[in-house]
Amino acid sequence: MKGQYFTLDVIVAAIMAVISIMLLLGYWQYSLENSPIIQDSLNKQAIRVSQLFFSISSDYSLLEKKGLLINDTAEMEKRAAALNKTLPYNLCLMLKFPDNSESVFGCPPLASNQAKIERVAYFKNSSISSPVLVEIFLSK
Repeated sequence: MKGQYFTLDVIVAAIMAVISIMLLLGYWQYSLENSPIIQDSLNKQAIRVSQLFFSISSDYSLLEKKGLLINDTAEMEKRAAALNKTLPYNLCLMLKFPDNSESVFGCPPLASNQAKIERVAYFKNSSISSPVLVEIFLSK
């Protein structure tokens, strides 16, 4: 039969094409909504701050030339405060030592909308020589 536009195979193919397009669009929308690294500027900024703190060549670096954390907490606080002045967000820097002691720098009250980055570094001074968990919080 010549000229039939609505045969069964055309209808099935059209339905399959529509379903596959809908599935593809649904997956694309889901991946955009559930990817905070791509969308959320707060997370991007937290990653950038973490990279500034842990690159030796940065003015805000918390590392000495050997890759160890600066053992002067006043200098750490000074660098964190200097970086906080350049940010549109509130910065909180927390050092957690293995003996459960903490050092906290520049922590305003943390908001519900915050980003947290954790890094491990090595701290050494006259009394302590151990790995330290460095937590960087950014909040609006």
